[in-house]
Amino acid sequence: MRTDSAAQTAPLRKKSKYGPARIVKWIVYYAAIAVLLCIFLLPFMTMLSKSFMTYTEVRELPVRFWARVMQFSNYAVAFQAKYLRMLLNTLIVVAMNMLGATLMSAFSAFGFTRMKFKLKKPLFVLIMSTLMLPTMITQIPTYILFANLHMLDSLFPLFISTFFGGGVLNIFLVMQFMRGIPKDIDNAAVIDGAGPFRIFFSIALPLCKPVLLYIAITVFTGCWNDIQGPLIYLNSAGVEKYTLSLGFYFDFGAGGQFELYKNWQMALGVLMTIPPAVVFFIFQRQLLDGVVMTGVKG
Repeated sequence: MRTDSAAQTAPLRKKSKYGPARIVKWIVYYAAIAVLLCIFLLPFMTMLSKSFMTYTEVRELPVRFWARVMQFSNYAVAFQAKYLRMLLNTLIVVAMNMLGATLMSAFSAFGFTRMKFKLKKPLFVLIMSTLMLPTMITQIPTYILFANLHMLDSLFPLFISTFFGGGVLNIFLVMQFMRGIPKDIDNAAVIDGAGPFRIFFSIALPLCKPVLLYIAITVFTGCWNDIQGPLIYLNSAGVEKYTLSLGFYFDFGAGGQFELYKNWQMALGVLMTIPPAVVFFIFQRQLLDGVVMTGVKG
C-alpha cells in the first residue's frame, strides 16, 4: 500500500525541453535556413563583389569572385550630373505616388465605410471587380488617354493616376482597418460640431496610420524599382526626364554606351538596392503591424 500511495503522490517527471530529438530538429531547421539564405544572397553577393573589380577582372575566365584590389572608384559613376538628375526625377515620382496612394485610398475608404449614399454597394462591387483585370488590358487605353492629354514624355503619367482613387487594393486594406474603428468616435465628433472633413483629417486619418504607413512603404519600393512605366511613357523623352531605372537600362543594357562596363553596372545596382533595404529594415515592424492589424480588424 505504501508503494502504491508513494507512486500516486510522487511528482511526475517533466520531459526535458532539450531532448535529443528536439536538438536534431533545431539543427535541421537552422541548417535549412542557412542553405536558403546562402542561395538567396548569392546573386547580391556576386553583384557586390564585382562592383569592386576592374573592367578586366569582371571579364576574366575562369570567373573571379573577389577583386585583387577593391576599386571604390566604380561608385563614382553614380554621382555624374545626369544620374543625379535621374535620382531627382525618381524621388519626385516616388513622393507623388506615396502621397496620392495613401491620401486618396484613405479618402475612398472613408466614403465607403463612414458615408451613406445611393448605389454604395454596387459601386463597391464594381471597383473591387477591377482587381480581376490584368494590367496588360488597361495599358493600351491608358497610353492612348495620356497621349490625347499630351502628357507623354513627362513624369505626370507615372503618378497622376494614383490621385484618382489610390489603388483598389489599397482602398480595400484601409476599409478593413477603418471598420475596426468604433463609430461612436464619429458620433461624438458630430455632437461637438465636426463635419465629415474634420472627422476624416482629425480622427480617421491619424488612427489609420499603421495601414497607411504600410501602403506608403509598398508604394515606395514598387515605384523605386519600376521600369515598365518609365519605359512606356518616357521612351522618347530626353535624359533629363529619365528615372534611375530607365537611365540604367539605356546606359548599361544591350546597345548602351556602358554595356561592356559590368563593374560600373554592378556598382550602380548595389546603390539602387540600398534605399529599399534601408526603408524595409527601419519600418519592418510597422509593415508587420499594418498587415496584422488590418487582418484582425477586418
